[in-house]
Amino acid sequence: QTCALPILASVALTCRHDVQTLTRAVNAQLPPDIRVRTVEDVPSDFHARFSARAKTYRYQLRDGGLASPFDGAFVWHLPETLDIPAMQAAAGVLVGTHDFGAFQSVGTPVSTSVRTITRSEVTRVPSASALCPASVRSDRFNTYTIFT
Repeated sequence: QTCALPILASVALTCRHDVQTLTRAVNAQLPPDIRVRTVEDVPSDFHARFSARAKTYRYQLRDGGLASPFDGAFVWHLPETLDIPAMQAAAGVLVGTHDFGAFQSVGTPVSTSVRTITRSEVTRVPSASALCPASVRSDRFNTYTIFT
């Protein structure tokens, strides 16, 4: 499963509050499981999605044994033991500039499907009972390339 943490958002506001006061005020109105960590002044042409220089997708995998009921929304449980060295080798092949057109959805309206992946890694956390974080960082992603 994919969990987008942190999420960056942009809004245009006209107010006289400083960013610390605005942060507290927004958090006071949000449910307890959603938090605004920082508020920053940015140029008026900034857009959280279109101004991004890179995007990182992080995945939490757990292999073997029984799935934890506490992991459900955040960890992809796989009952078989993962071959971490093979996954690390495969992740390394993704680093570089490649054409990912074969992996995008049909009819995706993009001028090019060439993307540069700057980091792709899989690890095993020895102290976390079979937790295997994986991440991919790229200048852009094609629609549905990483999610499927």
